[in-house]
Amino acid sequence: MIQLSVKLFLQAEDTFSFRSLLLYGTIYLLHNIITQQSYLSDAPTENYGSDPSGWYCFFDNGIWITEIYMTEQIGILLYVLPISKNIIILSDSTFFLHIGIQKTGSTTIQQILQQNIKELEKEKIKYLGRLPVLARKIRVMEEHDPAIIHTLRQQIKEEMGDESFSGNYILSNEKFAGDKMVGYKNTPVIAETVFKALEPLDVNVKIIVFLRRQDDFLESTYAQRIYSGSTLTFEEFFKNFDTSHFHWDELVDSYADYFGPSNVIVHRYDQNFLPHKDSLINLFGDSVGSSFLKNYSETKIHNSGFIRDTLEIERIANNYLDKQEKKYLRDLLRKVGSKDLYEKYSFFNISQRKEFLNNYMESNARVACKYLQDKSGTLFSPLKPGEYDISPYEGLTADKAVLHLTRAILESRSEQVAKNSDKRQNHSYLKRFIRKLLR
Repeated sequence: MIQLSVKLFLQAEDTFSFRSLLLYGTIYLLHNIITQQSYLSDAPTENYGSDPSGWYCFFDNGIWITEIYMTEQIGILLYVLPISKNIIILSDSTFFLHIGIQKTGSTTIQQILQQNIKELEKEKIKYLGRLPVLARKIRVMEEHDPAIIHTLRQQIKEEMGDESFSGNYILSNEKFAGDKMVGYKNTPVIAETVFKALEPLDVNVKIIVFLRRQDDFLESTYAQRIYSGSTLTFEEFFKNFDTSHFHWDELVDSYADYFGPSNVIVHRYDQNFLPHKDSLINLFGDSVGSSFLKNYSETKIHNSGFIRDTLEIERIANNYLDKQEKKYLRDLLRKVGSKDLYEKYSFFNISQRKEFLNNYMESNARVACKYLQDKSGTLFSPLKPGEYDISPYEGLTADKAVLHLTRAILESRSEQVAKNSDKRQNHSYLKRFIRKLLR
């Protein structure tokens, strides 16, 4: 159920066939309300406006008073005055769309969902997957595209399958948050796309989003650029950063504008709020109503980042390796140089970090107040005294590089022996790879 107590005004683009309104029993608002039953009565008890066509729309629980001007079977809904009562949604099914954002454990959530499809089905929850190919196109959308809307709707319907299913659905892909490389400035277009794709479906939509403190998010984003082949230092990367990016209130509001603030579930990706390795999936389980996930205790962290030394090895090596070799090196280094969950990178010095976070104080406070009902306006853990007072990174020395690479090679070699693989061929590739690094 949802509670509405606001006056909404529909623009010209919301003009629709009056016959369709009756047929589908739907009034298309920013909140995407789908009625359980709907019919119109031409016996109003009050006069609303100069036009005599006043109407009442009756729902299963509550009354909406609307004013509609009629012209050749076309109805233009000018405004809606919801009475403050609960409105019952047509379907018992809830469609949970998890949009990340990036760098907030999305891969871990998706892996657990995929591995436990049967357990979730016992709770009448159907995991629809990630729609990876289409999601990549959606991530970089810059303008309205009817073809993508249609394709998204059709793929979702295909994944939903049996129309008799009466449970809930989960679709998860962090690319639905938008393109982080442009600071998520295209999120409004994506939110509109998702809304129009889901609008005709018989579901109540909930958006789930995890947010990360901007300094940690930017440092993690930089590391991801290195994994993708960049050779920039952090100073070079940060020099061109646009401080209008990563204001989370804009991202969350983009979805709230279409689905309603009460249908956007915001969580903090923050160690103080997710204290142990299972906290992330337990919280996600609570959001989707899964007892299985709420009590899950076998989380394995996916896509963990590198420690500074191994990240620096990869950054330097990116100058000399082809795409396949970069991936091979990344896989090698991950065996011996991955950082712990929530371990800090500390690319910023402490003064840079404070100045950077000052850009987001007001927008973060708006998210905390509006979506988490936190009157203190505290969205993330504040900087703690001494938290980042660590010695500056001294850089990568030859000794450190040799140590990490040797450990990685020995670890890889040990795994090959254990798997009874073709050791001669793999060893030959390792030697060629090392020679290329040392040229």
